[in-house]
Amino acid sequence: MKTIKIQRLAFYGFFALLLGSIISGTMLIRLLLNYETIKEQQQSTKSSYEALSTFKYNTEHLLVTTNLLKDAQTWHSSFAIFKEHFTKLHQLEFANSDDLENLVDHIEQEMKTIDTQLKNPLFSDKNIMEKSLLRRLGEGLNTNETSLYYIAIRNLSNSIDFLQQYENFLLKELQYLDELNQKMGNEKLDGTKQMLIAVPLVAFFTTLLVGIILWYMIGKIELKLQNHSKTLDYIAHHDHLTKLANRAQFIEKLEKTLHEARLTKGLHVGLIFMDLDRFKEINDSFGHSVGDMVLCEIAKRLTECIPADCLISRLGGDEFTVIVQSYDNKPIEKIARSMVWVSQQPILVKETEIYLTCSIGISLFPLDANDAESMLRNADTAMYQAKDEGKNNFKFYNQAMTEASIAKVQMESHLRKAIEKGEFSLHYQPQIDIITGSIIGSEVLLRWRNETLGDVSPAIFIPLAEETTMIFSIGNWVLEEAFKQQAQWIQAGLHPGLIAINIASKQIYHTDLVSIITTLLQKYALDPHMIELEITERIIVENPTSAIHILNTLRTMGIRISIDDFGTGYSSLSYLKQLPIDKIKIDQSFIRGIPEQNDDAQIVSTIIHLAYGLGLSVIAEGVETQAQCEFLKASNCREIQGYLYSKPLSAKNFEQFLTHFTLQASEKPSRIFL
Repeated sequence: MKTIKIQRLAFYGFFALLLGSIISGTMLIRLLLNYETIKEQQQSTKSSYEALSTFKYNTEHLLVTTNLLKDAQTWHSSFAIFKEHFTKLHQLEFANSDDLENLVDHIEQEMKTIDTQLKNPLFSDKNIMEKSLLRRLGEGLNTNETSLYYIAIRNLSNSIDFLQQYENFLLKELQYLDELNQKMGNEKLDGTKQMLIAVPLVAFFTTLLVGIILWYMIGKIELKLQNHSKTLDYIAHHDHLTKLANRAQFIEKLEKTLHEARLTKGLHVGLIFMDLDRFKEINDSFGHSVGDMVLCEIAKRLTECIPADCLISRLGGDEFTVIVQSYDNKPIEKIARSMVWVSQQPILVKETEIYLTCSIGISLFPLDANDAESMLRNADTAMYQAKDEGKNNFKFYNQAMTEASIAKVQMESHLRKAIEKGEFSLHYQPQIDIITGSIIGSEVLLRWRNETLGDVSPAIFIPLAEETTMIFSIGNWVLEEAFKQQAQWIQAGLHPGLIAINIASKQIYHTDLVSIITTLLQKYALDPHMIELEITERIIVENPTSAIHILNTLRTMGIRISIDDFGTGYSSLSYLKQLPIDKIKIDQSFIRGIPEQNDDAQIVSTIIHLAYGLGLSVIAEGVETQAQCEFLKASNCREIQGYLYSKPLSAKNFEQFLTHFTLQASEKPSRIFL
């Protein structure tokens, strides 16, 4: 019996071992299959999510890029990659969802809409924008909202916003799908663990070994799923480049902080909005890779100088924000000063020192705004005020800034219609040779009288026109009217001399000035030697090579070139040697102090000697007194312009001035036209 029992026991043990081995093997195979399935689903979800995140980033980049058409190609490529991963994901049984497919269809429809809008000639290579869509849209308050240009930008921006909404919806769906994947994987793995409990009763040692292996594998899978979920959450709330909080996290934090401040008496919230000055020049000069390194370095410096309890965010491009909670404004101001200081420290990139500055705007809760949107808008307004006041500083928001912005928008609206309404006029200030007593020419001065605003100073509306594209149409109008008037005077038998016309820098670099001048000379049959173009020293510094080429072409045609406001800009003797100029105009800020102020007198004498030494003629503007005239005459400056002889005159009054003006060498001028 014992033998039988032992044999049976051995048989049963062998059978149990065999059965246990079979069960263990079956379970192992099933687990491996489950693991491979979970791994495949995990990878498919991750790949789709990352591809969609890249596509979403490229979509956001369309709003801040200055190479819209080029970056649109990258945008299309990233969508194609996403579509490839999404197709693989959609083939999995657990991923079959009409919602996902509908969202992708909506995305494709919005992309077609954007593609159609990008075909608008306003976005062609010939009409490349100097600023990003977000910047142009942000400057929408300074534009005419009925213009085709602004409507096109606004519609394109809206289409991109709609597309981003669908992208956000799809990202949430994919994140939900990932959580579902994790849940299903855990359920399958939990079932496998329960089955492992019965295996040791049949084949303890075999099952124990398999169980240990399975537990180890299950732990790795769970750890990977948890890490993957954390990674997705990090990507959704952080900037991919600087690792700072992104716009989404910034908005969530700001709204949460404002809610806490409403419940806490005396607690203030400060929103600091920082924009790097001249960052576009870094990208244009060194490339976007260097620009990215600069942004990362700035982000690192901000992290080091700003308290850890403040949220630092990168909204996009070169814009950063900081949310500060305090019971007074001193900590906010201290942080702003630190940000200005660290931004202006040199940045070493590839053995090259790069120097930057920043402009900062600050809005406060509850003083300036009661919600997140108003705080961001007011901080942005204050930032632009800081830029207007010289950059490299910070400004707290106040209501006057908004009022000034509104007034600026209203003025811009009137300015856009000024040519159509015939509100512009030209005045002519005579230029006199005090040695011969003759009129040698006149300077053209633009005047604007609006029925609502009244007389607007050129010092106000000319910078506004240069800030927008209106300087092109206004500049062309001035050229046309001045050439026409000069031709009429000559045809009437008058001798108006040279007519000097101021040219803005944008007219030099962004219009075909040579072609425009050539056309006008032919149209009005004018001798080019009767035309003088006045440029500023700033034009020279912006792009010396291009300026020299354009001015050389004009001078070859016979057009005379003069430097206006000499001595107030970035004078360079090397540029003066190379530039094809004929005349230097001494700025009135120096004339005002002569002969009483010795410094001004020395400067004026030096400029006169410098001009003659370079073979150039020289003219002084802003001459108002006989003493100033005598000093200039003694200094051998014979060409004069100013109120001593005449204020700027209308065309009709200038004709009378041409007819009646006489000046003997020892006489004071007649001022009957003042």
